[in-house]
Amino acid sequence: MARGLTVIWQRLLIAGVVAVGLTQVGYAFVTNAPTEHWLRSVCNAWDQDARTGAVSDAVSNAPEAGMLARHLERARDYCRAGRLGLARQDYQALRTVHAAAAPAPTPAPRRFAPAER
Repeated sequence: MARGLTVIWQRLLIAGVVAVGLTQVGYAFVTNAPTEHWLRSVCNAWDQDARTGAVSDAVSNAPEAGMLARHLERARDYCRAGRLGLARQDYQALRTVHAAAAPAPTPAPRRFAPAER
């Protein structure tokens, strides 16, 4: 008798999990938003960083401007295809080039306190 109840509860539990899963998949299919929206927001943040940062200056002023423009376009293509790892690598490469091309910050002058007597 106990074994029969266990089997019934197991089957009810599996049926419940399947019903919840199908409900979630159906909702995601109807709204068409969950993963695509997240991918767009991450890629938009990286692209905004590339546009507003001095990466765009590096693209327009660097001797290898063509290569940097290709990196930017390729990163955008990877984002559209959902390949976040590859897109992140290209955006990181653009940031690295910009950091190497940016002038070093000038150190603040040191102010020494008068010596105590």
